Amino acid sequence: MSLFTKRTTIVQNIAYMAIMAAINVIFVLLTAILPPLMFLIIFVLPLTSTIVTLFCKKRYFPIYFVVTTALCLIVTSGIYIFDTFFYVIPSMITGFLFGLLIEKKVPAIYVITICSLLQYILTFLTFIILNSIVTEINFIDALLSIFGLSNFAFKDVFTHIFLYALASIQTLFTYLFLKLQIKKLGFEFNLEIKYGFVPLIVTVTSIILAIVFVFFYVPVTFISLMFALPLIIYQLLDLLTEQNKVILILLLISLIISVVIFVAFYMYLPHPNAIILISPIYVFVSCLYFGNYLFNKKTKVVKINN
Repeated sequence: MSLFTKRTTIVQNIAYMAIMAAINVIFVLLTAILPPLMFLIIFVLPLTSTIVTLFCKKRYFPIYFVVTTALCLIVTSGIYIFDTFFYVIPSMITGFLFGLLIEKKVPAIYVITICSLLQYILTFLTFIILNSIVTEINFIDALLSIFGLSNFAFKDVFTHIFLYALASIQTLFTYLFLKLQIKKLGFEFNLEIKYGFVPLIVTVTSIILAIVFVFFYVPVTFISLMFALPLIIYQLLDLLTEQNKVILILLLISLIISVVIFVAFYMYLPHPNAIILISPIYVFVSCLYFGNYLFNKKTKVVKINN
């Protein structure tokens, strides 16, 4: 039986999950021996869990989750418990959701944004849980010390940015690998957004959260803007592919206005709160995308009626 085919019987499912669990354990063990390899395991773990989700029955995934977690703790003798909780558990949960969303034909851009956010939340919760269990070590400070930022004035913001960026890279790696192999795997990504108003709603909601929290807790502002960024890039690329002169002119005007706003108000806002000044371009792009969506929809209706 091919490695990338649906498993139907309980024996086939258990055997397949055992292979994937073994792969995860091997990478965790290698990371324990050679810490620089941690970046490799960060990318592998969500991918293996996604593959398990796609080719095994969902009701068996809890078995895979528990066995993989237990084996990872055993092979590292509990010394590298941080590796298991920081890398393994969040990545398996995210990988499961990624595979589930693919099967449900959720647009790829939504899969990326949702899974990136979930990975970030789970990883950050891991830090909080570990800090409450192992009070002798502050795992956030340990992470910052790796980059020499223990005394950085905005280290709280950097921690959130780093974790979200790491989560996004993990998700993108899984997406790109599957994108190259998706037809061989017997699945396909839904690359189109069916309802054009959704990106606008998501963008506006993210901006509102960013504006509200810029006065209370700036990391949430950064995360809100980073969450909406992939969707903004998607909308921008979609507008550019239209090759419509009106749209291109409006995009250029929007960019100029956004730059003027940023320059005019930047000096009046404390760092890092000034990041909120990039939000106008988000709004402009989403509004143009939604307007173009309505125009294209109306044009299609007219053509059909004619």
